[in-house]
Amino acid sequence: MESEKSSAQIKDKDLFKAAESGDSSLFKSLPEEQLLKSLSLRNEDARSLLHVAVSSGHTEVLSISPQFQFF
Repeated sequence: MESEKSSAQIKDKDLFKAAESGDSSLFKSLPEEQLLKSLSLRNEDARSLLHVAVSSGHTEVLSISPQFQFF
């Protein structure tokens, strides 16, 4: 129950910070449903979490979920 509560409190800006810094542990802690919903998030530059992660050199974020595995 504690992990559900903490993952529900993760804000969009924290997800973008994690994507930019390559903190894949944050994404791994999310329930799959929330992880999939995060694909639709966009930052102020209209970039997705995946775009931010990859453009920052953090391609390991793509391996977190089968839906992310493009390579």
